[in-house]
Amino acid sequence: MTTKAFELAQLGDAVTVDGSGNVDVTGSILSDQIFFGSRTGSDRAYVGYVGNDAFLWNVDNGVMRFGTNDSERMRLTADGNLGVGTNSPATSYGTAVQIHDAGTSGANLRLTDSTSGSGTGNGFEIIQIGANNYIINRENGFIATYTNGSERMRIDSDGVITAPSQPAFQVTKSGHQYNMPNGTTTISFDTEIFDQGSNFSSNFFTAPVTGKYQLSIMVYLDNLDSASNYYEATIATSNRSYYSIFDPDYGQDNGYMFINASILADMDANDAAWVSFTVPNGTAQTEINATTKFSGFLVA
Repeated sequence: MTTKAFELAQLGDAVTVDGSGNVDVTGSILSDQIFFGSRTGSDRAYVGYVGNDAFLWNVDNGVMRFGTNDSERMRLTADGNLGVGTNSPATSYGTAVQIHDAGTSGANLRLTDSTSGSGTGNGFEIIQIGANNYIINRENGFIATYTNGSERMRIDSDGVITAPSQPAFQVTKSGHQYNMPNGTTTISFDTEIFDQGSNFSSNFFTAPVTGKYQLSIMVYLDNLDSASNYYEATIATSNRSYYSIFDPDYGQDNGYMFINASILADMDANDAAWVSFTVPNGTAQTEINATTKFSGFLVA
């Protein structure tokens, strides 16, 4: 009958216990591994060191438990979920690391380094307490969020939020648009002051995502004709149009007039927005001044 003592004796110098009780496992017999359970099959676990790599391995379809003060503190399940403070980490989204507080103080993940310090008032924290959640930078610095390798939003230490990829534009004209004819004409905008997201082209803004967009116009008119029944500037979108209208008859042909209008418009992805100007009748003498502006940005 083979005994454990005989198996150990067969190892020779592979296992060495020194005078202080230190155990050294080396050699090719165990391949620098200590087995628990059995040396073969699935009913076993082992620790080992091979090459430059050390490992703790459960061959069986079971968990790995870690404890302190005679209590379990952390568990790695057979499917790779890691639970801290819970023996049944679970998720609806693949593999998870779950931190659980069995009391009411909340669960906390804290990241620190040599610059931030490691005290309770240092570093970066994600905290969950009851129904409330907190993302906290304890340092005098910013929090930045990235997608696709680029920064999308930043909150600085004063609470100022910037979103460098949020759609926003302002355009103007390089010259006057002369002698507006009777009927409706699209106002041309060929000069970009800024176009964050590159969504403006050929007089049209195209919504990159579905949302609510703040759209504004400042139309500067020269050489108005008082004989016209009305003048109308329109912010038009694929969903609907928004009108600003007035009667130019002030007893004379005015030299200039401004039309300022803005609207919070609902737009679907790939919807377009543009500006048009309508003169129903009268002399074709009115100009759209080059200082005319069209702007917009995504609100929500």
